[in-house]
Amino acid sequence: MSKEYQIIYISEKTGDFKPEKDLDKIVSSSFRNNNARDVTGVLMYNSGFFFQVIEGKKDDVIYTYNKIILDTRHQNVNLLTDREIENRSFENWPLALVKLNDMDLDVIDHVIAWNDLINDSRRKEPISQEKVDRLIEALRYKIDMDTISSKAA
Repeated sequence: MSKEYQIIYISEKTGDFKPEKDLDKIVSSSFRNNNARDVTGVLMYNSGFFFQVIEGKKDDVIYTYNKIILDTRHQNVNLLTDREIENRSFENWPLALVKLNDMDLDVIDHVIAWNDLINDSRRKEPISQEKVDRLIEALRYKIDMDTISSKAA
């Protein structure tokens, strides 16, 4: 069985990015494009910063990432992870969008200090894989809880 591939980055919005209209556009086009390439992942947006996980076959993930880094709605793209993985973390999500409310951010801050991650990224300081993996687990948990809540409603 061939290995899966994962790229994770953090970036900062530009003046061209308007959250109220652009997040929906990103999700819509990503669903279409990612489904066509069997790419999955998550995009988290909070306070002007993006954190994204892209997973799939290596060529498809690299192709997707290369398209993303050309997008003028964000800047200062900092590649955090570029690796082979055994299993995808977001295998059922062509693109899960996570927008954090204050309570979610408190949970994320408990797992990994979000502002520290942003500041480290701005300074181009290395961010440990352990921190990145903890954030992935927190996002998976949030997505799972949101899914359970929406099914119960």
